[in-house]
Amino acid sequence: MKNFLITLVTLAVFWVLNAYPWLLFGQLASDAEGWPRVAALVVFRYGPWLVGPVLVAMLFFGARGSLNALGLDRSPLTGLAVSFAGTLVLLAGLAATMPLAPDEDWLISAFRFALLPGVFEEVFYRAFLFGLLFRFAAWGFLPAAFIGAIFFGAGHLYQSGEVLEAAGIFAITALGAVWFSWLYVEWEYNIWVPAGFHVLMNFYWGLFNVADTALVLLQHNIVMFSWPVSVPGKARLAGNGRSPCQEVQRCPGALTGQPEGRSRDARPPRCRACQGLRPLPAHGALRTSITRTLNTTILC
Repeated sequence: MKNFLITLVTLAVFWVLNAYPWLLFGQLASDAEGWPRVAALVVFRYGPWLVGPVLVAMLFFGARGSLNALGLDRSPLTGLAVSFAGTLVLLAGLAATMPLAPDEDWLISAFRFALLPGVFEEVFYRAFLFGLLFRFAAWGFLPAAFIGAIFFGAGHLYQSGEVLEAAGIFAITALGAVWFSWLYVEWEYNIWVPAGFHVLMNFYWGLFNVADTALVLLQHNIVMFSWPVSVPGKARLAGNGRSPCQEVQRCPGALTGQPEGRSRDARPPRCRACQGLRPLPAHGALRTSITRTLNTTILC
């Protein structure tokens, strides 16, 4: 019953907040420029994408558990370090092929087109929509990732008026959304990792004379996207074999007494506190997340 309630509330709140803040911003601050526009974006456009998810998380997990449920209590320094290392390939490729051409008001542009969308979109699409459905509502990885990817891709269709180019932009951004979801899981639900990638990618594109459509930027993303696939995630580096949500300090609940094996009709063992799968011995986060994906996609 709780899984159903989490699904219902998450989808309903997401549906409202995905459209309404844009309308509010358009009515109240569409003509603002410079720093007033940045402030208006924070208050009217992106602010609800943080406040709404936190309130929903508080409803189900309490005030103390809400930040954990959204991955906001993880280390921002880890997210910055991982994303900076991962985007060095992109930065080097842009520096070698594109002229450096920042805007005159580059700091305002960095806030408008990199910092604000990078952080708030990841909180809204990944931590809230994908995260609550996958971690706590028993959705499989692919269904939870794809529903966010559809909306995320649709949100970038403004970048082109041509049908074929728009279709390409939709496909690339939707694929990127799935990739960000994978990063979120692989780095133990640290939302600052995909947020860091998102912010730095947008920032680098703004520094160089690059066309502002995701389709044109594909050639610069392919190599970079492959980096986290080949480099181990946090749990694999530590070799602790825990599932992404299973840290002793963050997951104090007792495990269920179900055996490690499961029948075809049985759900995989889950932690009573966070609903995460029990850890698989001697395997890192990638193996665990893939196993969880297969289990929950089939069973849920």
